[in-house]
Amino acid sequence: SPRFDVPVPWSGYENEDESNNAYTLGDFIDDSDACQIIQDFQKELDEAVQPVADALWSRGRGDATSDDEAAVMGGRATSAGFLVNQPGSTSQQWHRDGPDPGYINAFVPLVDLSESLGPTSVLPGTHVMPNIRTHDDANEKGSAQVPAPIVPLLTKGQVLLFDYRTLHKGLGNTNAKGLTRTLAYAVYTRGSIMDTHNFPDALTLEYD
Repeated sequence: SPRFDVPVPWSGYENEDESNNAYTLGDFIDDSDACQIIQDFQKELDEAVQPVADALWSRGRGDATSDDEAAVMGGRATSAGFLVNQPGSTSQQWHRDGPDPGYINAFVPLVDLSESLGPTSVLPGTHVMPNIRTHDDANEKGSAQVPAPIVPLLTKGQVLLFDYRTLHKGLGNTNAKGLTRTLAYAVYTRGSIMDTHNFPDALTLEYD
C-alpha cells in the first residue's frame, strides 16, 4: 500500500502490551543512532505539545474526564509513530480517529507540505458533532456550523493539534517528482486513558 503507519513506543514512559510485557524503542529498532534520534525528537515534541494540551484540558476544551481529574492528572502521549504517504496514494474517506473525548492528535510533518504531497484535510468543529460523518453530510443536514475543510500546509517541524474526534482525512499524494510525505504523530490523553480504538494493543491511527 502507498499509505502506511509505522507505530513506535513513546520513549518517555514505560510501555506494556496487553499481556503486561514491557517493551522499549530498542525492541523495535536495532539502530542505536536511529533510536537516539527518535528519543530526542519525542522529547522535544513533548516539551512543545504538553503545555498546550494541559492548557486546553484545564480550560475544558480537551474534555478531561472530570474537573477533579483535570486538577491532578497530567497529560501524556499514549501512542506515537510515523505516517507515510507515498506517491500514487488516493484520498481517504472522512473519518474520526475515535468516538471518545480526552484525546488530542499531534501531527508533525518531516517535510514541507504542499497540496500535491497528500496533506491532512480537517473539518473544524466536528469533534462535537457526532452525527456529522462527512462535509457533504453536513451540507445535506443544513448544518451551518460546519465550515469548509481546511488543509494546513505546514512546514517541516510545525505541529498540527486537533481533537481526535474531529473529521479529517489524508489527501492523495499526486506529487509529480515522486516525493513521499512522512509525518510523525503522537496521541495525547489525560491521565490513564488509553487509545484502544486505534491502538488496541498499545501499538497501530488510520493512515492519515
